[in-house]
Amino acid sequence: MSKAATASNVADFSGSRAGDGVKPNSPPEEKTIWNEDTLKKVSAFRETFNDIKEQRQALSDELSAAKSALIALGFNKDGLEAAIKYSNLEEKDRGNWDLTFLYVRRATGHPLQDDLFEAATRQQVEVYKQQSDEG
Repeated sequence: MSKAATASNVADFSGSRAGDGVKPNSPPEEKTIWNEDTLKKVSAFRETFNDIKEQRQALSDELSAAKSALIALGFNKDGLEAAIKYSNLEEKDRGNWDLTFLYVRRATGHPLQDDLFEAATRQQVEVYKQQSDEG
């Protein structure tokens, strides 16, 4: 049988519970006192919830519009999101990200493009070797 609701075991609205023996997902009658104060709290919570939900949707729409503008310029959506995520990493975590990215690209047969200066130097070495072999 459930405990009667009293002031000592009423759940606060922060997600924690007051009193002993009251389970977080138990029916409301086991953890709340049905009175005007409780009804006002529930009504206020509903208004706050809906206000925040609307604000979140407005922010989401704004973010989506900004991202769409960059995609319209030719940026790849996934590449853009990955680069933003990378730029938000702490410096100490970027090295592991870089190594992981490098190994996964190499392991999946999609190695990173050579650095232009390194590739140019390698090409010069090859040209020099060919000229040396010919001469």
